[in-house]
Amino acid sequence: MDGVDLNENYLNAARAKNPRPLHARRHDRLRLGTTYDAVTCLFSAIGYVKTVERMNRAVTCMARHVKPGGVLIVEPWLTPDTWKPAHPFIHAGEIGLTKVCRMSLSGQEGNLSFIIMHYLRSTSAGIEHYSERSSSACSRAKK
Repeated sequence: MDGVDLNENYLNAARAKNPRPLHARRHDRLRLGTTYDAVTCLFSAIGYVKTVERMNRAVTCMARHVKPGGVLIVEPWLTPDTWKPAHPFIHAGEIGLTKVCRMSLSGQEGNLSFIIMHYLRSTSAGIEHYSERSSSACSRAKK
């Protein structure tokens, strides 16, 4: 299994667990020189391309990496029926003694939807806070 992401922090975390090749590339510029039985674009990553033109290029690039008879799976950013602007959301979980909480809030600016996410991670050594803002085209989103 190989991997592609734009975020070097995510790639570094994956490299610590997976010795396979991991590449810092945009979805619409993939040229890995190999094909796979399955290519996946999960966790709403396709939304980061932000335009229909770049999405079409990204899908074309990913499809070039699928062997004949293989499969390409693309999970959408947010579907109109699941996108709820200004609706707070919380996820919590734990692995052993480590506890993690993600709180998010979505909104819309022009034709872009965005999600602001804050993460809290607690261990016996203390509590860490991370945040990120993600945005994507939402031409079909409810206004």
